[in-house]
Formats: sequence, C-alpha cells, structure tokens
Amino acid sequence: MALRAILLDHDGTIVSSEHIHFQMWVHILSQYGLELSELQYRTHYAGLPTRANALDMVQRFGIDASPDQLIEAKNAATQDYLAS
Repeated sequence: MALRAILLDHDGTIVSSEHIHFQMWVHILSQYGLELSELQYRTHYAGLPTRANALDMVQRFGIDASPDQLIEAKNAATQDYLAS
C-alpha cells in the first residue's frame, strides 16, 4: 500500500507558538487597560481555543466587550502576524 497522506499537527508539535499567542493576548487586553501575566496565561489560557479564552477573559476581567469582539481581535492579530 502506497503512502497517500501525511498529517502533521504543527502548532505545539513542530512550531512552538504559545509565546506568540501570549503576546497577542497581552496586546489585545492592553487596549482595555488590562495586564496579563505569563503565569496567568499559562495557568488559564495556554493550549485552549480562542473562543474558550475569550469567554473566560470577559468574565474573569469584567471586560466591557463581547467574547466575539475579543475573538475578532485575536483572529486579526493572528492574520497580521502570519502576513508579516
């Protein structure tokens, strides 16, 4: 049987991108006058989907924005990062 496909999970396996995600969230939260420590990020947000992070951040920090607004900001930051 010939090999027909190879499936790779690059994010976290081949590419360690967690620090980049942390920096994006730091920037996004700073726009609301909030700080996110690396310890907070590792404890509550590292490795979780963007939606789960946004839902928790709105609740935990009392952000005057919807989770969807944070998700949009994170997706835009990700696209900007990947484009550069």
